[in-house]
Amino acid sequence: MEVNRYRGMRDFLPDLMRKKKYLISIVEEVFESFGFEPLETPAIELWSTLSGKYGTEEKLIYKFSDRKGREIGLRYDLTVPLARVVAMHNLPLPFKRYQIQPVWRADRPQKGRFREFYQCDIDIVGTDNPLSDAEILHVFIEALKRMGVRDFEVLLNSRDIIKGYGELTGFDEVKIARYLDKIDRMGEDGVFRSMEEEGIPMEVFREISSIKKDGPSTTLLAFFEEKWGNITSIEKGIKELKEIFGYLKMKKIEEFFVFEPYLARGLDYYTGMVFEGRLKGVRIGSIGGGGRYDNLIGLFSGRDIPAVGGSIGLDRLITGMEELGIKLPDFMEDYVFVTVFNRRYMEIYIEICEILRKRGYKVDLYSGDKDMRGQMGYANEKGYRWVIIAGDSEVERGRVIIKNMEKRTQIEISLDDLNSFSFSD
Repeated sequence: MEVNRYRGMRDFLPDLMRKKKYLISIVEEVFESFGFEPLETPAIELWSTLSGKYGTEEKLIYKFSDRKGREIGLRYDLTVPLARVVAMHNLPLPFKRYQIQPVWRADRPQKGRFREFYQCDIDIVGTDNPLSDAEILHVFIEALKRMGVRDFEVLLNSRDIIKGYGELTGFDEVKIARYLDKIDRMGEDGVFRSMEEEGIPMEVFREISSIKKDGPSTTLLAFFEEKWGNITSIEKGIKELKEIFGYLKMKKIEEFFVFEPYLARGLDYYTGMVFEGRLKGVRIGSIGGGGRYDNLIGLFSGRDIPAVGGSIGLDRLITGMEELGIKLPDFMEDYVFVTVFNRRYMEIYIEICEILRKRGYKVDLYSGDKDMRGQMGYANEKGYRWVIIAGDSEVERGRVIIKNMEKRTQIEISLDDLNSFSFSD
């Protein structure tokens, strides 16, 4: 039997899993500090729930039939399941929820792109106030900062501006959005050539690209207002973005945001503001994003309920952080390894473990069959910083030896002093 994994999936070994759990704990703390409540939904949804919501991306959904022939699919994102939940349950609005769960996509695996990955979602359902858009953006920024990420930017646009391109060129806005969404992968020149081959007039986009090179995003937004402010959709998008930028300035986080008029986001359900976060210095694509989707829930409930949300792609973010050399805490700092010198003293070893666990330390009592030299090698291999040894001499005197494996130092203390000994540098 050949032992392998399905391509695009990963095993999370302890070191990576500790990083993941640590970052999730930070994200949860940030989300809850802004008043978001936790929610989980099933991994499998009815195909009728998933179909018709993702445009051309629908081909990436893992679709299959159960034993009774019912069509079902693996969760593609956390937004459509939320829309179903809101339609099924009588929730007080506005409803602020967060959800941290894996999603699955039959995508082509590449650097930072997996077929199974975790999303950390936040959404505000039941209000179209731009303050809620700014709140989502604020939480996104705060979570990244708390995780130790500093060098990043968030691109902002409005699907109303994309809709305006349709009015300016006479071409379908959805088709234009799908072309623009490929710029990150194909480059601007490659996408523009494809658009020209499609017959899309390029004067508007060439002019935008020229202005983009000349100044900050605020200048570009002013240019849009002056040049195309009479186009209804663009006027609406500019008004929305200016109000959001105003709230971001009040929150003193506006420096993280850039107006990017080509940002479209590939999913068809977006109706207003869209955003995407990217790390500077690495080419791994978006580490998260989202936007406003005022019509999606209405597909389930029969009445439009406005909503806005965003997501952090945890797995891609970890990849980017590792490439940037962003250091996370020493997760082995609170681990203590208790060796077994002689099984006759097992009651004492168990007592040592219980003393330390009550103090909040993570304690590993050796259960293998290696001698003391082998146990010390095991401790090194595991990366344990602290090791406790109690041999014949120590047990007779009610003492233990505490070794700092990192500094190659040791100290002998009484068993009673374990109740107060500080395992720190």
